[in-house]
Amino acid sequence: MKYLQNTFSTLCEDIKKRRHYTDKPLSQEEANFPIAYIISIYMTNRKLVEVLKIYNGSIDIEYADPRPHYNDMIDFNLNWPLRHLEIFKEGDPRKLNNKILLSQLEFQKGYVTISYPKKSVKYLTEKLNLTKFFKQLDDMNLYANEK
Repeated sequence: MKYLQNTFSTLCEDIKKRRHYTDKPLSQEEANFPIAYIISIYMTNRKLVEVLKIYNGSIDIEYADPRPHYNDMIDFNLNWPLRHLEIFKEGDPRKLNNKILLSQLEFQKGYVTISYPKKSVKYLTEKLNLTKFFKQLDDMNLYANEK
């Protein structure tokens, strides 16, 4: 496989030519519902490795102000303090700290693309108990979760 870093144009016009995007609606329904979209550009493994090496183990996440989404996504009638969610496992000293246990989760609106180092993923999956948290997200019926 040849690495095409300098020969594969990512200019908007070139992308439009490759994907055959139309500039005009193809039906009245499309004309009445204008949208903008893109196709994700997937990196080769080599390119992705280069990017992750530059991150050097940093977490890369983009957040937005979540308040405009609260009414559509979070049921604040449910209990969100850490004590109720039972996030800390037996033996974790935070499980004995009332100040920590009474604190509420701070919700954020995250975007799809993120990068976590393996150490962070291991912490989330091995050191914390997220079962009740995820169950509570799943039980929100009219609300959405994007875990």
